[in-house]
Amino acid sequence: MTENPFRAISRIYHEDADFRAAADKDARSALAGKGVHIDGPGEVRLAVDTEDTTHIVFPSDPNAAIPSDALDGVAGGWGGHPNGMLTEDGVHYTTAQLAAGGRYNSCH
Repeated sequence: MTENPFRAISRIYHEDADFRAAADKDARSALAGKGVHIDGPGEVRLAVDTEDTTHIVFPSDPNAAIPSDALDGVAGGWGGHPNGMLTEDGVHYTTAQLAAGGRYNSCH
């Protein structure tokens, strides 16, 4: 069984000072360098809980309208969902699936 990509990144973030510095500066590029590609526009951040701070991240508003161009990528099959992640092994995870600990492999 392969390691969950977020657990792997968490482990690497804590063990590799060079990766941590790069991720703190440009998370999208640092993650891509480890084979984790975040689809869609916008900023990507890594947040680390500390003794003084706990982060709670909510998924996108399920009641919000989905732009038609975003639907083009997911209608009728697998596509580059703006709120998802494609790993180097071809496995696509949506943020909701990752939050629930699940995964979706549309390629295999």
